[in-house]
Amino acid sequence: MAGGHKHKWTRLLSTDYFGKDGFTPVEKTEKKAVNLFKVSQIAESSTAETLDLDSMGYDKLIGGGKLYKPLTIVVKDWSKKAAEVVEKSGGRLVKPGEATA
Repeated sequence: MAGGHKHKWTRLLSTDYFGKDGFTPVEKTEKKAVNLFKVSQIAESSTAETLDLDSMGYDKLIGGGKLYKPLTIVVKDWSKKAAEVVEKSGGRLVKPGEATA
């Protein structure tokens, strides 16, 4: 219907031509995140220098809190603020596939 959007547009509105529910994303991904405050609580109860957040089920480390001892943290993704705090405490961030030596 060429030109129907100009002068006969009410006919199109009543026929569900433009869709009713909108766009649905193909794949919805949700990351499970943990902040530095929770990491420091976990580190206090543990004596290990390496903390594997990936095996605990966390996908991302976000920077809300402080670290009081240097840790090597294994996690898939992290924020810029979290990286700054971990580096400042003397620790480092490592992706799961990299060597932790």
